[in-house]
Amino acid sequence: VSVSVFAQADKPVDFPEGPGQWIMTAEEKREWRGVKDETRAQELIDLFWARRDPTQGTAVNEFRAEFNERVAYADRKFEEGRRRGALTERGRVLIVLGFPKELAEEGVTSTAHYSSSSGGSNDAMDPTGQRALAARSVWNYEYEQAQKFGMPKIEVVFIHDGTNNRVRRDTQRNDFIRALPRAVEYYVKNPDLKTLAEW
Repeated sequence: VSVSVFAQADKPVDFPEGPGQWIMTAEEKREWRGVKDETRAQELIDLFWARRDPTQGTAVNEFRAEFNERVAYADRKFEEGRRRGALTERGRVLIVLGFPKELAEEGVTSTAHYSSSSGGSNDAMDPTGQRALAARSVWNYEYEQAQKFGMPKIEVVFIHDGTNNRVRRDTQRNDFIRALPRAVEYYVKNPDLKTLAEW
């Protein structure tokens, strides 16, 4: 599935179901409730981007361009079956936190039960008791990146499920959830903006 760099959703009214949902404020989510009109939806989308524009009054919204790069990368790299990459767990983290400075892959997926030559199982070689060993991805955001979200460091761990080809975030690690509110707030540069200015 090919996705345009600038693709956010099929129609303006679908915007809150697309990748923009990951960085919406609670107030913006409330504004979208019940929106069915395409014109009103487009107004809310334009306001959404204007609130996050670090250089209002210029031709380019630098944040929107960066956001679109993250979405395009996620769609290319993280697609899971028919689910677009930007709507997966890895896509969400990438869109909210940006590209990590360090990304490590650990482990290999293994479904074979190791048996010794004597025919018995070798627990030292297979401590899982015939369970699959899940591969992991570890994304590290060091101080320079993490401090803007109110944390000294952020580590996000993803578990790869080879059975159904899905990747889920390890919810026992709560760095991402702790950083999320500050990240959503961080991107909003013009929080009091209620209408679009005429430039």
